[in-house]
Amino acid sequence: MKSFDKLFYDGKWQTTNSTEYSEVINSATEEPFAKVVKATHEDVDCAVASAKSAFTKWNERDPKERAEYIQKILTGIEERRTEIEETIIQELGVSRQFVSKGQVDLSINEIKATLEEFEDFSFEEELDNATIIKEGFGVVACVTPWNFPLNQIQRKITPALLAGNTVVVNPASNTPLTAILYAEIIEAAGLPKGVFNLITGSGSDTGD
Repeated sequence: MKSFDKLFYDGKWQTTNSTEYSEVINSATEEPFAKVVKATHEDVDCAVASAKSAFTKWNERDPKERAEYIQKILTGIEERRTEIEETIIQELGVSRQFVSKGQVDLSINEIKATLEEFEDFSFEEELDNATIIKEGFGVVACVTPWNFPLNQIQRKITPALLAGNTVVVNPASNTPLTAILYAEIIEAAGLPKGVFNLITGSGSDTGD
């Protein structure tokens, strides 16, 4: 059984003092095939602190540069799509055809569409005698469900990051492996530390 005992925050994979794990069940066999560590409340605090520390510089970064990072993430998804598909099939228990079209393609197409719209988005505009400046809000908590383990995260973090926010993601404990793979792709894209953070555990505890 594969064991995932690290969390991703402050730009690297971090160890935790937690000894509690969630089992990931293969829907075809109804047998556990992996286990993922449950973050402690201290881990959550560290991830949020990391995101908060990274926010100001990320928010001040040129929006075009933020879009370049999202493009790198998109490229990473495309390059590792077979691995993503196999992971979703195993932990979610859906058909190969649905994974390809209804899961991975959905995420790829939404990212492309968001980036296309983002090209025409203005963070500064004149209205009457005032200049309106739009900026990020701060740290966004993304507690995501199990049914679209890639796109439910993508749909939250893509616009949040483009807008200048930093994120802490807590994926569903039923389907955490896709989220871990997504974190590896984001790590490879080279985002500044603390901009994206991933902590695993139940929504009723870690999520709260």
